[in-house]
Amino acid sequence: MNDSVKKKRPLSPHLQIYKIQLTSLMSILHRATGIVLYGGAVLCALWFVALAKGPQSYDIMYTFLHHP
Repeated sequence: MNDSVKKKRPLSPHLQIYKIQLTSLMSILHRATGIVLYGGAVLCALWFVALAKGPQSYDIMYTFLHHP
């Protein structure tokens, strides 16, 4: 391919000058909150299973959830 044709093509914007669009931000936040909600649902399900298994399992789960 000819070098003069390559030079006329626009370059993609650098991250330093790129301004994030509202739709992009909302999409990223939607995905992030979905991941957090999924993790919370898994922890809630594990907590209910530990509750059903008995006091020893509940104590283990309680310690896990309250550990910093």
